[in-house]
Formats: sequence, structure tokens, C-alpha cells
Amino acid sequence: HAPMKRWIGEEVRHLRFPQWNPYAGLGTPVVANATDAVQHPFVLVLAALPPGLGLRAWILLSFALAAGGAFAWARAAGRAGAGAAIAALAFALSGPLVSSSDNVTYLTTYAALPWLLAASHLHAERGGALRLLAVAGAAALCAAGGDPQAWAVAMALVPAYTLVVSPRGGRVALRRALAAGAVAAAASAPFVLPVLAWLPHTTRAAALTGAERALWNLHPRRLLELVVPDLLRDGPPDAAPVVFNAYAGGPVFEAPWFLSVYVGAAVVALAAVGAT
Repeated sequence: HAPMKRWIGEEVRHLRFPQWNPYAGLGTPVVANATDAVQHPFVLVLAALPPGLGLRAWILLSFALAAGGAFAWARAAGRAGAGAAIAALAFALSGPLVSSSDNVTYLTTYAALPWLLAASHLHAERGGALRLLAVAGAAALCAAGGDPQAWAVAMALVPAYTLVVSPRGGRVALRRALAAGAVAAAASAPFVLPVLAWLPHTTRAAALTGAERALWNLHPRRLLELVVPDLLRDGPPDAAPVVFNAYAGGPVFEAPWFLSVYVGAAVVALAAVGAT
């Protein structure tokens, strides 16, 4: 990410929109690639700060955004200030986010997820154009992060979540759920449609091989690692749990995407305190 963020910052600093990367192969689209999050507002930080420092600021701002979103969501759900603060810490310091501090595509997208759910919660309870606008803004921020998969999961959750938490029920709840889903999709379109247009021209469009379909690194036994970090590892020298290698047919992973050592009993305890 560092070289791309440096180049993007230089382009924006010179008032050029970096929509084409001439240095990758024979050139690749940047907007349709999504990974580099060139439409995310944090790009302005890359332009304002020196190279290297801009990327560090991006990462720190993502953690702050994640904590703020979790706090807002907890408050929207009726939790007191202390419980909301614990929820903010638990989410911002959870395994997926800390593990993604070196992969800002995931980190930036995850940081926006609680804001989308917080806005959906407020819209479900009270309705109104401004709250619906907040849903649209949070969805756009999530889509701009560059991880279409996390965005798609969030988009699937928004209507269902709105329907569930709405106190009105019936047609009012259904209308608010459909409205939330519609505005979220519309606001996300400028970020997602270029990705969908580019997808058929990439290797992602090819069918998965049998070996690729067999890869599944989230085996249910890994839930034990929520309490005992790295329980399924062979030993200290081996970063990949044995279950990874077993289901992959060999030691193909240098390390799992999300290291369970960053979850552990501490976050479980924080979540338990926040729940009470």
C-alpha cells in the first residue's frame, strides 16, 4: 500500500485525480480497482502530509473512525456513555482491525461499518430525511474504503437490521427498511459500479479451482481461539494454525488474515462488561 499511497498523495497534491496507474503492468485503472480507495476522503491526508506520515495518519484515523462509529452505534442502541466507550475500545482494538493495520483496504472499510449500522438504527427508530441522508453518507464511506465484500455484507444487513430494530413494525418498518437499503445502494454506486465494470476483465471473473474452493480458514474450531489465542498453532515458529494447513492441503499460508492473538480473553471481557 505504501508506494500507491505515496503516488496518490503526489497526484492529488498536484491537483490531478489519480484514475489510471501507469506503473502496474501496462497500466491499470485505480478507481475500478477499489483497493487503493482513491475516492475516500482520507486521500486528502495523503496530499497534506509528507509521504509515509500520510499513510500512518490514514491508519490512525481509521482506528479513530472505527471507535467513534462503535460509540455512536452503542449510543443509538440506548447504551450509557461508559458502555458505549467500552464498545468503542473493544471494536477498534479487535482482531480484524488490528490485524488489518498493515492492509488498509480492509481497515478503512471496517472502520465505516458501525457508522452505517448506527445511522440505520436511528433511521429505523425515528425516520426522517436527515437520518436517511446519514445512512447514505455512511454507506458511501463504507464503499469508498475499497473492500467490496465487507460493503456487500453490510448492505445485506442494513434493510434486515432496520426492519428488526424499528419500534413501529408493520408497513412503517418495511418502508423504512426499503428506503435505507435504496439510499445506501444509490450512495454507494459511484464507488461500486466501476468495480463491477472492471471485474469481467480481471482474474476474479475466472472460475475457482477445486483447490481454491477447498480453502476455508475460518473453521468453527477457531472460535476456541477467542478465549485462548493461537490455540491451534503448531508452535511459536509457525504463524499459521494447523487447521489452516490441513484445509489448504499444505503449508501455503505464511500467516492467517486475522491473528487471534489480538482478540483473546481481554476483548471478550471488555465486551462482557459493555453488555452489562
